[in-house]
Amino acid sequence: MATPLSCAASTPSRPSIGLSARRARRVVLVKRQFSLRYGGGERYSVNLARALAESGYDVTVVGTLIDDELKSEVKFIPVRCQRHGVRARVMSFAKNAAAAVREIKADAVIGLCLTPEADVLRVTSRIHPHWMRIRYSSQWRYALENFNPRHRALLDLERAALVESRRVQAYVVQSQLDRKLLSAYYMTPPDRIHVVRNGVDSETFHPRLRKEGRLRKELLGSVRGPLVVFAANRDFRGKGLATLLEGFAASESSNAQLAVLGGDCSHRYRRMARRLGLEDRVHF
Repeated sequence: MATPLSCAASTPSRPSIGLSARRARRVVLVKRQFSLRYGGGERYSVNLARALAESGYDVTVVGTLIDDELKSEVKFIPVRCQRHGVRARVMSFAKNAAAAVREIKADAVIGLCLTPEADVLRVTSRIHPHWMRIRYSSQWRYALENFNPRHRALLDLERAALVESRRVQAYVVQSQLDRKLLSAYYMTPPDRIHVVRNGVDSETFHPRLRKEGRLRKELLGSVRGPLVVFAANRDFRGKGLATLLEGFAASESSNAQLAVLGGDCSHRYRRMARRLGLEDRVHF
């Protein structure tokens, strides 16, 4: 049976949903940006809220930002966080969001970002110590980066949410790999980790769209070829665009085209594509 957590990633956008106040149980979602304009995690939070509301729950969101058109769908409690300094920004949101949650009389709190004040915590960000070991392969560099304010803030917040929290009862991850990493780095009991894979929006990504050609036209524009690979994200570095470009350069399939959609540091990867001789095959 599908649950709101499992269907949230595949739920298409819908108009505001009315609630039955007499029967609704209150669920709080903690998510910094409650929006359809950012990444997949933000869209997931909106879809989850809509799925919960459709199931009869009264949904409250604690965060820093909400799209204007979503304000009629949920109760939104704004949280302030410091803007200057990565550590201050990360830790101030965690602290202030936790304080806001404690003031709410809720039946359940679902953390969609790292927070120790949740009953269920969905862990979809990179397990930070593991990412650091990949990013900084030498032991001395890894040890040194542990004192970097940004890394230190994320490591401290992970420990607070994944080890020190007395409230979190269950963890939701997207893959078996995440499940293994959570256990390996934070000794989380396996029976408290639940794998809920992302779904697919079967209305937006339906096989019939291949015949209509609408999906290709909307997503790829003028990019043409027998094989077109589409890469879309907001974090090129973290999602491995450099590795994808290197793979394209090494591929024997010279007819394949790569369409890249995203917002961060594209100039760096444009230069990389030119250096690899891919300027005619990679489209930003």
